[in-house]
Amino acid sequence: TFEASLDHVFGMWTQPEHFFVWLPPKDAKIKFYNGEIKTGSETFYCMEGSFGTLYGKSNYLGVLPNKRIVYTQQFCDEDQNIIRHPMAPTWPETMQCTVLFESEDALLTRVTVVSQVYGNASEEERDTFFQAKSDMTQGWTGSFDKLEKYLLE
Repeated sequence: TFEASLDHVFGMWTQPEHFFVWLPPKDAKIKFYNGEIKTGSETFYCMEGSFGTLYGKSNYLGVLPNKRIVYTQQFCDEDQNIIRHPMAPTWPETMQCTVLFESEDALLTRVTVVSQVYGNASEEERDTFFQAKSDMTQGWTGSFDKLEKYLLE
């Protein structure tokens, strides 16, 4: 739950100039190359950190203002060709993320994130994904800590 209005928190997810400030893990940066965060659009970005350089694409399946954002996410190369996770060859090719927004009162907003395997994935890929759940939770917690501070600026 964040101490900010629903509209303000939703904007932090849909405006790239904000989203890519608080989203990356600690000691990493995201460079946004193109796209818009709206239903039917695609974004292309690069994340750099101690782990190296990763490129990614997100396809926005549904953006319902102040309610929900649903998108898929894939790793790609610098030419936007879909690739496997550079550090985890059994990682699923595509993940889906659903972000739900709920106003608890005028200045409190609850955000719920649900990540899952999307499309055809092998049992090994699904196992790899589920074994990484605690790491993903830790990553989102770090991003949410950054968002909380960013909302106070």
